[in-house]
Amino acid sequence: MSQNNAGKELGIVNGPEELGAAVRRARLALGLTPEQAAERAGVSPKTLMELEQGAWDMTMAEAFSVINNIGLELVAQPMGKAVLARILTGNPEEVASALEEYYGAERPWMFP
Repeated sequence: MSQNNAGKELGIVNGPEELGAAVRRARLALGLTPEQAAERAGVSPKTLMELEQGAWDMTMAEAFSVINNIGLELVAQPMGKAVLARILTGNPEEVASALEEYYGAERPWMFP
């Protein structure tokens, strides 16, 4: 199993679209409509739907309110030691290669 697929099975989120998909799965697992989940989190249904679609036209407080009120939590942790060691070399090609292997080719949160 590739690192990218393993990460998805473990719930590792590497960008806004994956976070949105995780929020949607959690909401559906609770049996909540978008309106119910939005009310529970204190945000508008539009904000909730944008988050589920991977959009970030909201405050961090709104995003965390949704995430926390549907039973998810975000955990920041270091990457695997091997990947981190490659990134710390400072070599741009090595860094790019390590990130592509770890996250996959698409990293929509990064500028071209």
